[in-house]
Amino acid sequence: MVDVASDFDGAESDGIIGLAPTSNDGAELLVDVLANSGVIDKKEFTVYIGKSGVDDSYIEFGSNTDDKTNITYLALSPLSTGQPQFYWSTKLSSFKYGTSEFSFTTANTVWDTGTSILGMSSSNLKRFILFVANGKNAGLLDGGFYAIKCNSISDFEDIHFTFGSQTINVSKYEYLIKSGGLCVFMIFELSEQEDFILLGDSFLRGMKIVHNVQGLKLGFYPQRTYKYGNDDSSSLLWLWILLGC
Repeated sequence: MVDVASDFDGAESDGIIGLAPTSNDGAELLVDVLANSGVIDKKEFTVYIGKSGVDDSYIEFGSNTDDKTNITYLALSPLSTGQPQFYWSTKLSSFKYGTSEFSFTTANTVWDTGTSILGMSSSNLKRFILFVANGKNAGLLDGGFYAIKCNSISDFEDIHFTFGSQTINVSKYEYLIKSGGLCVFMIFELSEQEDFILLGDSFLRGMKIVHNVQGLKLGFYPQRTYKYGNDDSSSLLWLWILLGC
């Protein structure tokens, strides 16, 4: 079924395809339709998010055609007990900023190719910013993003998400941008009721993500290491509000 919305009037895109693991209104999923009609051989699709100017992004429906031996699979887990599996969500085992452990108040993560950056609840985000700042001046910008006064993005550490025995590394150049004397965190606030960490393209980039609808599991492989240049300076103007501890 296709719903026409005025939101896309004048836009280059024609709309949005929802590819959730289950339906929240009883409607048949696109992947189910394609598989049941014989268009694809398996209720599965693979997404690759590339880096601009380096490699292309793509989506592949049906069985992933690459070498399957190096895929790590994670079982999906609903955001709360008894809730349907509406999201591509799974449990986080641990998190590190560089070599330092940091604990969020939730283990829920949602892997979302439709979101460009990371997101977390306002309380978790503020705690994380103050943890990274470690006494340095940190503040909230008028655009809703947090920042720390800095000389370079290289002053910061990569972040590491561990799921079971597998760790996914996110470069500091993926979650920070440099703007004047500030390093701005490309992490947006979720409401306190949204009890999960949203993992967008800055987390997914360089990995093939297998979305297995039939088995309700996520697979990922391999993790590409990109080369990053010097700080990409931004000319954005920000209103700086100093954070209290």
